[in-house]
Amino acid sequence: MPGPPPYGQPAYGPGPGGYPPPPPRPPSGGGPLIPLLIIGAVLVVIVVAAGAFVVLSADDDDPPVTLPTPTTGVPTPTTSQSATTEDLSTILKTTVSTAGGTTFTRAGGIRSGSCVARAGAELQRALRTNSCSQDMQSALYTNPSRQIVTVVSVLRFADSSAAAAVNDETSEGADPTLLLPPSGSGLPTLSRNPSSWTRSWTRGQFVIYSQGYWASGSDAGERNGTVYTTSGELGIEIANVISWSN
Repeated sequence: MPGPPPYGQPAYGPGPGGYPPPPPRPPSGGGPLIPLLIIGAVLVVIVVAAGAFVVLSADDDDPPVTLPTPTTGVPTPTTSQSATTEDLSTILKTTVSTAGGTTFTRAGGIRSGSCVARAGAELQRALRTNSCSQDMQSALYTNPSRQIVTVVSVLRFADSSAAAAVNDETSEGADPTLLLPPSGSGLPTLSRNPSSWTRSWTRGQFVIYSQGYWASGSDAGERNGTVYTTSGELGIEIANVISWSN
């Protein structure tokens, strides 16, 4: 019987299934491949970081984008929603604060009278075809510095078509007669009608007029000047209150 195998040989021959011995392990340290991979990864990180910095820097130079605010017609006025067109004294109040932040103060009471009696010559002609359904209501206001006077007049018609037809005549010089400051208001007394700007808006069956002039009686200035924009701010506010009134 043969003796035991020489030292270093398998004691029982090849293992079951004849599996080959495992491949030799690579030398420790992985050779030059691992340093190359590390260097490559560092370069990628540097490139990505630099790209991000460029993108962020470019965004800082761009102007901010403002998304438009959705609107649903005329802006909500600041005046209390208890205002009603059945009683215009709830709209032509002693003080009116606008959406622009200006508070106008009424000088004297509300003037009420026939539309024809209160209309200038051009407006009288327009009223022959489309007459008012009630008396004209007017109020005289001053801005906070009391340098600008604005006369707001509200006319009511049978329907929106009649109101629009009369309003179209404003550009042809159709407007109410200009009210001057009442006595005791503390405003300068004017001997004649001053230079003024007239603007008008329709709100359903209503036409709202805004007539502005310098309290001193000096020239009203250019379109889009101080008188034009100041009196227009009040007129638009009253028009929008009427839109939201019950």
